[in-house]
Amino acid sequence: MASMSAADHKPAVTAVSLAPHRSERPGATRMARLRERRQRGFRCYSIEVCDADIDALVARGFLHRLRRDDPCAVERAIGGLLDRL
Repeated sequence: MASMSAADHKPAVTAVSLAPHRSERPGATRMARLRERRQRGFRCYSIEVCDADIDALVARGFLHRLRRDDPCAVERAIGGLLDRL
C-alpha cells in the first residue's frame, strides 16, 4: 500500500454561494426596498390626512369606522381609493 504524500492530498471542495449578499443595516434595507418599489413603478409619499378625509373614506366604504385610528387601515383605504381612479 503506497502512502500519500502532501502533494497527492487534495482538499475537500466547499460550495460557495455567489449570490450577492444583502446588508442587514437599516439604511441599506430601506434603500433596497426603495429600489424594488421604483422598479415596479411605485413611489412612496407622506401625506397629511384630516378628520374630514377620514370621514369621507368611512362614508364611501373604503374604511371601517372602528378602524379610523389605525394608520395601516387608513393607508389601505387610501390605496383602495386610488385603485378606483
